[in-house]
Amino acid sequence: MTDMSKPAEILYRAFIDELRFAKQQQWTITNYLALTMAAVFGVAKLVSKSPTFSEKVVWCALLVVIWSVGLFLLFDLQAYIRRTRARQNEMEKTFSPEDRKLAQWEPPDESPSAGGSVRRFVSRLRKIEPFLLVLCAAVTCAAIICGLAIAVGS
Repeated sequence: MTDMSKPAEILYRAFIDELRFAKQQQWTITNYLALTMAAVFGVAKLVSKSPTFSEKVVWCALLVVIWSVGLFLLFDLQAYIRRTRARQNEMEKTFSPEDRKLAQWEPPDESPSAGGSVRRFVSRLRKIEPFLLVLCAAVTCAAIICGLAIAVGS
């Protein structure tokens, strides 16, 4: 097994660090969104023990704005991740054949017929971005729970 050339290794590590940072930012945004929504709920309950219908609408509208901005930020970071991965893939094309083998992972072929289906399955998973879907679902659930708590609460 050969090692990557030094420039290739440095660039590859830089891309990995960028991707790691962007993923951490997605988690941070998700955590702060949930905290902000909980704060909106808490403030809504502190300000008015029995809010009117219009007050409930205003608080729920604020939750929708926070939720929308949060989803925009999460999707924007995901677009950045896609661009970074594309740059990484373009860089990999300039690698020597040995470096390319080290940088790219191919799923093992269990059998001739299963190999194609495994590759197709992995390819589909990469397009779905399950990590982003989980974060968006968490943020959406937090918004719905806070909104319902404000709307139904007396």
